Amino acid sequence: MFLDDHPEWASQCVLVQLAIPTRSEVPEYQRLKRQVHEMVGSICGKHSNLYTGPPVIYLDGCVDHQELTALYRVADVALISSIRDGMNLVAYEYVASQQHKNGVLVISEFAGASQYLGAGSIRINPWNLEEVSWAIYEALTMGEDRRKEMHEYCFNYIRNHSAQRWAETFIETLKDACAQREEVSASVSPLVPFDNVCRSIESSNKRLLVLDLMDCLVPSKTRRGVPAKLYQSLMSVPKDLMASLGRLASDKNTVMVVTTSHSKQILERLLGHLPIYLLPENGCIYRTPEGEWKYADALGCSCATAEDNSLAEVEEGTESTAGISSPRSRAASSSADTSDHGWMNGVEEVLR
Repeated sequence: MFLDDHPEWASQCVLVQLAIPTRSEVPEYQRLKRQVHEMVGSICGKHSNLYTGPPVIYLDGCVDHQELTALYRVADVALISSIRDGMNLVAYEYVASQQHKNGVLVISEFAGASQYLGAGSIRINPWNLEEVSWAIYEALTMGEDRRKEMHEYCFNYIRNHSAQRWAETFIETLKDACAQREEVSASVSPLVPFDNVCRSIESSNKRLLVLDLMDCLVPSKTRRGVPAKLYQSLMSVPKDLMASLGRLASDKNTVMVVTTSHSKQILERLLGHLPIYLLPENGCIYRTPEGEWKYADALGCSCATAEDNSLAEVEEGTESTAGISSPRSRAASSSADTSDHGWMNGVEEVLR
């Protein structure tokens, strides 16, 4: 298409296309090879003559490293029009070989190298033939100052981001990660000796156990890659641990409190059968061992201190607080019961 748009360049430029053979026994590759040969013949037949020679030189074979480097050095423009690519080292090799000629790199936006060399090259969408034609013309007619500026950008990037630099950066990042891990490990409190805990529990008359649902009672390591809603439906307390919780909950001298950021429904499903304090939603509401749900107004929760308009919305009911007596209804009966100041007071009463 470029020669159709600019036929005057047919006698002034030559496209050298290297086609290294691969999978020559595959029928699809054989068919593609025939199509390319036919296309090259058609272009050369249309735009060549006895004086200028063919505008396309198609090399269907391998070249050694010296020949490839020579082609890199003499080329005024490198056209990389891949429609699907990885990094594409050809772009880097061409720029490295053009230190004294300032060749222009025209590169597909689908090549990984375009993300790093794009500012010093002409980026194209290879599916847009008009854009490719324009880019070739722009590269061939570009002024020397602009060519030098663009090449210097690409060359400096390649020089400063070598394989050696990548390896050094990788090792430095790995060392930093190890150092950060050591710092985190050093800041973690040591485990409480199990024997000491058992002796303390056995020797005490009153016991208060405050447990977090996640990690403490429900393993969270199994969540990797599982959607939140599905994971919540699969959450469970191990059977042996549930049996231990049941024995502790039945002890009249032991008060158990389980906290979590999850909803009331999840906590009730997992531990609702135990006579213990349940604090879902980070303690905004709580359930007494007798099974009554209340607002934790003693904790200064916004649910209990909101204005009348907000309270009206709460009374309408939300998914997380459905079935709980509203602050307004409790305020109306506060004269009959002024001792209800939240779950902490209930715990204090039991521990006395």
